[in-house]
Amino acid sequence: MADRTIRVVLDFERRCQHAEIRCRTCRRTVILPPKMIAKVYGPLTHVADAERRSRCRECGGRGATIRGVFREYHG
Repeated sequence: MADRTIRVVLDFERRCQHAEIRCRTCRRTVILPPKMIAKVYGPLTHVADAERRSRCRECGGRGATIRGVFREYHG
């Protein structure tokens, strides 16, 4: 289930959260930084639309679950 407190992709940058994207078919998980997810989906895209548009590179399945994850910066 997606994190419903984040409604628009731009909210990932506002809250400094990474996006955990999990394929609904094969359960493969990818974690993207906030700037990357805004670049891929567009900053004003709703998370529900981004979930429907997602396609897995591993199995080719459509649909994903996107939720916010707090990550520490080690740079």
